[in-house]
Amino acid sequence: MTDDRRQVLPKPVPLDPPARILEDWDEFNAAVHAAKDATHRFHPGPQNLDHGIVEEMVTAALAVAGVFTPPPALASLDPECCTALCLPYDAEQFDAEMFGVWQQCGEDPGHDGDHEGDVGWADGLPGTMPARPVGDRAGRH
Repeated sequence: MTDDRRQVLPKPVPLDPPARILEDWDEFNAAVHAAKDATHRFHPGPQNLDHGIVEEMVTAALAVAGVFTPPPALASLDPECCTALCLPYDAEQFDAEMFGVWQQCGEDPGHDGDHEGDVGWADGLPGTMPARPVGDRAGRH
């Protein structure tokens, strides 16, 4: 994980209990480390799973249990798009590819109205995060 994920950012709107968004990447990294240790115990040697694959598996397993990763770092977002985020957290509404994966708004930075991407949303709903400024560009709307 990169250090920029640890920067102080506004918190996302909380999810309805018992679901929750991890406060920081330390909890997630601990889960990934435990999963990597388990793969070493059951499959010792150089045939262990790639770290990225283990991260994806942990993300999916935690999401099914109602525990979701923190929002992505600003540096990892598409700089040509609004920085607002939405977390598809309802397994009945979203397919396995989108469920538990933060979605970035696909509109231009500074746009008016609701956010659009693979899903549409308004600021203030559970599992959403308003646009954040990046560098010298306005990420607000």
